[in-house]
Amino acid sequence: MDDSDTNAAGNHKVSELSATGAVGERADSNDNGQTDTRNDTRSREGKGANPPRLKHESTLGQWTQAMDEAIQGMGATQRVISNLKGMFITHVDDLGMIEETKRRLDQAEEDGREKDEELQRRENTILTLTNMDQKSKAVTESQLAQIVADRQEKHRLNRDFEEQSSKKATALEAEQGRLLTVTEQQQKTIKSQAEELVRLRDQYDTLERAKISFKEENENLKRELRTMKKDFAVDTKPAAYFEHKFEEIYSQIEGLSLNYFHDIEGKDLDKIYGELATVDPCFKSVSIDNSDDSRDLRTAHAQRIISKAICEHLWKPFSSALTVQHPELSSCLGKLSDSLEKSNQGRRIANV
Repeated sequence: MDDSDTNAAGNHKVSELSATGAVGERADSNDNGQTDTRNDTRSREGKGANPPRLKHESTLGQWTQAMDEAIQGMGATQRVISNLKGMFITHVDDLGMIEETKRRLDQAEEDGREKDEELQRRENTILTLTNMDQKSKAVTESQLAQIVADRQEKHRLNRDFEEQSSKKATALEAEQGRLLTVTEQQQKTIKSQAEELVRLRDQYDTLERAKISFKEENENLKRELRTMKKDFAVDTKPAAYFEHKFEEIYSQIEGLSLNYFHDIEGKDLDKIYGELATVDPCFKSVSIDNSDDSRDLRTAHAQRIISKAICEHLWKPFSSALTVQHPELSSCLGKLSDSLEKSNQGRRIANV
């Protein structure tokens, strides 16, 4: 049973109840009317003194008639009540059916929802399977395309390998020819070097013999020199004398160096550095300042320069070997010695 049938049954029952109520109202109105009529009759009888008998009988008949009508109305009311009871029982059964129908309707709605959910799940499953099938097809197509690409790549690599192998074989053949040529040239070079080695060995033997000869000649010259020194001795003074003189020369060189190169305070250091570096390149590596290291370095350089100058310009030109060959040099050395001694006393440069 649906909602429209239920509403129709309810409207029908409402109509029946309305009709029953209308009948009851009519019965009540009849009873009220009869009662009012009786009351009016009684009031009229009370007002009239000594009413006539006929009039009393007429009033009794009306009352009897009203009673009959009231009884009939009560019977109708009883019938209406009975009908109402039957209708109520019927409607109670209908209400029970409505509850059962509602329960069935709820169950049907629940079953419908479950079926809808099941259909939705199946639809989702179908969609998932469809997507999986499409993806599987796409993967298969991609794999097939990859296989085709791999085969093409393999074919290309084989072709490139064959080409490279051919090129390498050609290059190896060319390299083999070049190496053969180089080997032949090296063999020729080795042969020529072997011949050169034989020649050098012979030359070495010759040089070795010459070396021995030169060594013997050198020994002979040394012996001859020692003999000449003994025969032509220039000075017979002891070694201590010469050591003392050399110490004096060293002291004078040291004094000159300390006097002119040790203390340079208050002077233009850059100018001094430029002049010294111009005179002797050794001073380029020496910083000119007032530090102890600079004083010691420039003093040592000055001593070395003075000693070198004395050796180069005095001792070597006027050595004993030369003075023996040139007697006039002896007088010159005497003059130099006197002049140097005078300059040492006056702390000035000697004029020779």
